[in-house]
Amino acid sequence: MSTIQHRWHVPDIECGACADAIKRSLSELSGVKLISVQVEAKTVEVEYDPQLIKPDAIFDRIEEAGFSPEA
Repeated sequence: MSTIQHRWHVPDIECGACADAIKRSLSELSGVKLISVQVEAKTVEVEYDPQLIKPDAIFDRIEEAGFSPEA
């Protein structure tokens, strides 16, 4: 199984609770393998299986969690 990493800038990440909310939301998605949220850098990096999920679905889930990722 081959995985891909993708990083989004999410300027409205403000604190650890924001990071936890994003991680919780993304961890529910099939195909997501690893989630790293950097509060200081305001980034979300996700390692995922492209056979199971597309980056647009991850982007949409970040938005559904109440944040504004930048493509």
